[in-house]
Amino acid sequence: MKTIIGEQVIEILDTVPLAKNLACKIFISSFVLGWIESRKVQFREVDLHMESKSKVDSAQRRIQAFF
Repeated sequence: MKTIIGEQVIEILDTVPLAKNLACKIFISSFVLGWIESRKVQFREVDLHMESKSKVDSAQRRIQAFF
């Protein structure tokens, strides 16, 4: 279910010029879903709910770089 919603978010991002490459679209999709699932705004809490193979610290740096 989560992957289906993630794919739909990526399709929506194809129509909006927010992100140009697929890696950015996948990150934004994962971040939004993690944000909704965690119900918090702290990066560490959101990262725990994101589908990512990276370590928590590197994922937090990526979130900070995005903002």
